[in-house]
Amino acid sequence: MRVDVNRYLFVLGFFMGKYKNKAYSLRIDNELMEKVKIIAENEDRPISKQLERIIRQYVEQYEEKNGKIDTGGN
Repeated sequence: MRVDVNRYLFVLGFFMGKYKNKAYSLRIDNELMEKVKIIAENEDRPISKQLERIIRQYVEQYEEKNGKIDTGGN
């Protein structure tokens, strides 16, 4: 199963140029995506927000271990 993440981002209004969030096309293994969908449903969250939450948690853990990442204000 191929999930069109851009569709979910667009529905939520996160398309490039209008909002602070950037749309990014992403291909995810079917089994992994099914698990993410189940987690999102269990937490009553859209898939796109669940993916954002997972990525945010990973970045926070990375920064705790390796120091804050300077994005130059972007």
